[in-house]
Amino acid sequence: VPQIEVTFDIDANGIVHVGARDKATGKDQSITIQGSGGLSQQDIENMVKQAENLKEEDRKKKESIEVRNQADTTIHETEKSLNEHRNAISNDVVQEVEREIQELKDAIAQNDADKMKSGIEKVKQGAMKIGQAIYNKQQSAGAEQQQQSQENQQEGQENQNQEGQDNQQNKN
Repeated sequence: VPQIEVTFDIDANGIVHVGARDKATGKDQSITIQGSGGLSQQDIENMVKQAENLKEEDRKKKESIEVRNQADTTIHETEKSLNEHRNAISNDVVQEVEREIQELKDAIAQNDADKMKSGIEKVKQGAMKIGQAIYNKQQSAGAEQQQQSQENQQEGQENQNQEGQDNQQNKN
């Protein structure tokens, strides 16, 4: 009966070394098995170069996505504010802000990052006008309340003076 001693050795790179020895004859055979699915050094270098070449394109895509998200958020917040405070804002401001929002929506549809950036700034300026209109309305409402309060105080004082005079006349 032939006896064959077989040894397997796997190194750190995943290469298998197989050795066989016939004990009766002392004859040795060996083979080395490498994985063919690995990448060659040239393949790795090509992939690194390709990644470097696409780096700028990826950065531009990322920036475009971020600008689009900012535009969507700005539109949503401004439309919400516009709808909540429409009665406190002049029609001119409402129409101007709605026009700026539409221009920004058009820039989003065209996927033009530069137009989106300028559109965002215009819509933000419109939102500031909405805030100013609300503030002005609150200020004028506060002034009216203060004036009404002063008139009520004067009326109260006049009534007190009249009562005081009536009491004086009744005593006499």
